Amino acid sequence: MKNVKPMITLKNLRKEKGLKQKELAEKVGINWQALSSYEQGYRRPDLVTLYNLSVALECRMDDLVADLL
Repeated sequence: MKNVKPMITLKNLRKEKGLKQKELAEKVGINWQALSSYEQGYRRPDLVTLYNLSVALECRMDDLVADLL
């Protein structure tokens, strides 16, 4: 059961970069299941992971969380 909003922007940015979940997860240093949980809204990334995602996707951190507000 989802307890938070899905991170739609994260999923869209990942797809725009042509990355699979496993590829992005490896770049960020997390497992693909965690990334999937973020995208689907089961979990939220911590600040360090959020920063690493923004670096890997070449975007700002607030771009990733904009749809969560």
